[in-house]
Amino acid sequence: MRISTRFRRRNIGLQNAAPVQLTDPNNPTQSGNLQTALHWMCPPPFPPPGIPCPVPCTANPFPVCGLGACRPNLVCAPDPAAGVFGCTQPCTPPVIIGAVSRKTHGGAGDFDIDILPPMSIESRKCDPRNIVVKFDQTVVPCDGTLDSEVSVNAGAITALTLAGDTLSIEITGVPDVSCLTVGIRDLCCTPGNVPMAPATVSTLILSGDTDHSKVVNILDQSYVKSRLFKPVGGAYPPGTVPIPGPHFHADVDCSRIINILDQRDVKQCLFNRVIGLTCP
Repeated sequence: MRISTRFRRRNIGLQNAAPVQLTDPNNPTQSGNLQTALHWMCPPPFPPPGIPCPVPCTANPFPVCGLGACRPNLVCAPDPAAGVFGCTQPCTPPVIIGAVSRKTHGGAGDFDIDILPPMSIESRKCDPRNIVVKFDQTVVPCDGTLDSEVSVNAGAITALTLAGDTLSIEITGVPDVSCLTVGIRDLCCTPGNVPMAPATVSTLILSGDTDHSKVVNILDQSYVKSRLFKPVGGAYPPGTVPIPGPHFHADVDCSRIINILDQRDVKQCLFNRVIGLTCP
């Protein structure tokens, strides 16, 4: 049974309002009961998930059974591009599944240190610092604009990039011998959907700690010395004796070449330590 009706303008506040169809012939879960039917206010044809309704779905809620809500299998969410609300498919909140500290070592390319495990160490001293976070699904800002969703406890964010399931954060001015914590919140699978639980990723910053022992000492100097002029990626020309790589940890200044400048950088940081420093 199909039920149709018209609402007076004083009840719904719309000028020249068209009749509102209260049942969806393509939705077998609807019984035709008026209270069951008053779950949305999109006139047919019903738009597919993610397409805004002709009438914003949050407008003029009906006091008894919620006229203006979406169909039971959809959620009401903003469409930033259209500037209105519409009905979209619900999805699970995003979850962080990976995080790395990424540095570009000249022409050798990008090399990552996994910072998802607790108390990880970034031993390279080159600025800016780039944190790359991976989610279990494509994410977007819940409000449609990427800005306050990311925060840091040290330094300053100079660039934010969100592409699919990957968030890249560029940070400058992070002090050495410290803990860098990045806070992330209010990212959704689609705009206006259920946001992720607030989360953080952290790494200890200790320049020159090439063996990640939490203290810079002569062992780090030996680590660099044993890899002088070795390729940072660990690939060796034929006929040479390899040391298991990659060796980018020894390229402290991210120049692509492991040389006496890296030895100098380690020497300048001797006896710095993060032992006892919690992170976060």
